Amino acid sequence: MKLLSIAENTVTVELEWDDLALLGYVCRETAGTGLFGEPGEGALRAYVDSLGAFCESAGMAGWAHGQVREWCRDADYTLAAFRRSFGTAEGAPPAGEGSNAA
Repeated sequence: MKLLSIAENTVTVELEWDDLALLGYVCRETAGTGLFGEPGEGALRAYVDSLGAFCESAGMAGWAHGQVREWCRDADYTLAAFRRSFGTAEGAPPAGEGSNAA
């Protein structure tokens, strides 16, 4: 993650696909905890779900380019494959222990 600028009411950061994969994972895990179960918290749950989906879709867009050139010869450009590559899929090995580990 790289901080690009800070201004009034605005912060600009640059995120790599693995940053986005982690943020998406954190959002999915938080949304699944029941943290937003109180009356009136449905909007917060929807925001967390949407933020998680945005992070994963943006991260996947950046991830796919590297997959084409390097690892993904079977063309498995799915959300499940994206989550597995970072270790955030259910039942996946921790990050760094997957099939793409160096």
